[in-house]
Amino acid sequence: MFMCYDHHVKTNDVVKYPVAVLQEIKAKHEAKFAGIIATIEKAVVDRSRLVTLKKSANIRKLLSADELLYEEAYEKELAEVQKLLQDLPPQTREVLLLLVERVDSHSLDILATKFVGLSSLSEADTTKHIYLLIDTGMVEHDEHGENSLLSKLRLDSPKTNPVGWPLLGLLKTYEGKHEGSLRKMIVDLDFSTLEQSDAKLIH
Repeated sequence: MFMCYDHHVKTNDVVKYPVAVLQEIKAKHEAKFAGIIATIEKAVVDRSRLVTLKKSANIRKLLSADELLYEEAYEKELAEVQKLLQDLPPQTREVLLLLVERVDSHSLDILATKFVGLSSLSEADTTKHIYLLIDTGMVEHDEHGENSLLSKLRLDSPKTNPVGWPLLGLLKTYEGKHEGSLRKMIVDLDFSTLEQSDAKLIH
């Protein structure tokens, strides 16, 4: 039984520390560290991977007749948005859902101060999530000069969009016809609704 010098000297009394006592000390010490590797492995989890992404390449359900001219560009944006959403922390996706729900349907923007006030999170936490979203390119921050009270958050395309109408704006419009689809796609990462027929979605 290996010990440090101090404990070796301390336990070198066979009357006070017989074999049975030493074995008990050893067993208790080993029990403290049993399964430590498994515990460490479980302690660090990529929370963005706790939900499985259900992809869809079907963009047609989101497009108007005029927008179908840009179907290929929107297909690329859909693939990119799905990947960006998958890489975001779950709570950041919740903040994005709230943003998409609350932006103006025509301008796709909202006053930043108003939005921060709508969130149940603290101002500091909401702001952190907003910065993450701005970093993806899906959200733009219009600082409106030096007047921070007039700064706005606007939905944007992660890359240049030939139409200028971001995919998130299309998802917002789609939600108007299919209630619950927005949460399903943005938070639950389930885009399978785009593969279903409208008849299935109604039921």
